Amino acid sequence: MSLVTIKNLIRRGQYDTAASLLKDSYEVNGSVDPLACRMLGYMYYHGLGISQSFRKSAFFFYLSCSNGDNISCYNLGYLFYKGQGVKNDWQFAKELFERACKDKIGEGCLKLGQLFSLNDPKKIVKCTPEKAVEYFKKAEHFVGGDEYCFIIG
Repeated sequence: MSLVTIKNLIRRGQYDTAASLLKDSYEVNGSVDPLACRMLGYMYYHGLGISQSFRKSAFFFYLSCSNGDNISCYNLGYLFYKGQGVKNDWQFAKELFERACKDKIGEGCLKLGQLFSLNDPKKIVKCTPEKAVEYFKKAEHFVGGDEYCFIIG
């Protein structure tokens, strides 16, 4: 079944059917479908049609990220940033957010700005207001609106 059909099932709230189909189709002949993996990661994260599992969400975001889907890299970075289903690791989260930001995913730039504006107790990311502003501006530019202007101030 095509991913378009699965997306339509999700839009109609038929999460059980969509999750079942995605589980059966995310890997075909040894090749991983990054979009199917991202969708499964999202469904596991939110518990849509399957039991919520941050650990399984991280697994599918990892598969997708490893196969070139930088939106999944952002999602995986968020899990590492929060320590949801995986060990809290700001350094790895930062690397994943950088990858997403380089691919013009505004949320990745936003999270980098937040990391550089915080006092990290582990000193993995040094609080650097100039760098924070740089990433907040990139986030605003990539999204194409004023959503992040309030952060820059």
